[in-house]
Amino acid sequence: MSARVFLPALGAIAVAGCALDAPKADDSLTIYDFAPGTTALDMADAGDAAGTGTGGTPADWGGPDIEPVPDAAWGGLGVVLDVEGCTLWWSLVGEVVPCDDCALAFELEGESLGDECGLGVSDIAFQLEVRGGRVYGFEQDWGAATYGGGRLSWRGFSEYYTYYEYYGFIDY
Repeated sequence: MSARVFLPALGAIAVAGCALDAPKADDSLTIYDFAPGTTALDMADAGDAAGTGTGGTPADWGGPDIEPVPDAAWGGLGVVLDVEGCTLWWSLVGEVVPCDDCALAFELEGESLGDECGLGVSDIAFQLEVRGGRVYGFEQDWGAATYGGGRLSWRGFSEYYTYYEYYGFIDY
């Protein structure tokens, strides 16, 4: 078989192997059902049906309540460890900072709000950036960014040693 015939045949096999599975009959979800950025965090404040902006925790935050911080960028970060079935939460506070290669950037400090995983997590400090429509923390892609009107939110999934879901919001 010549290389000209072999390469298109290999491409056809690769494309056929990538066909999507039929929806599951039991409506169960796995990590493969969520490509990064396919599920947005509901930006409406709890009790704010219009979703008009800042002032409270988003309706589907799911973590501990976070008190607004006047005159600062503030919000929350949740990390779900899928295999363990547990979540870590931080409240975030900081400021908007300049960034040459991004749409938004924040210098943030996070105080641990909960550790369902028993990992003994501590406070954190990092720069959060929005680049190319994605949110990056600790130089890792945390999911698709939705922002405007003074609120940034994100949700995304990744696989390292286990499956992680990152989600959160910043009011700025």
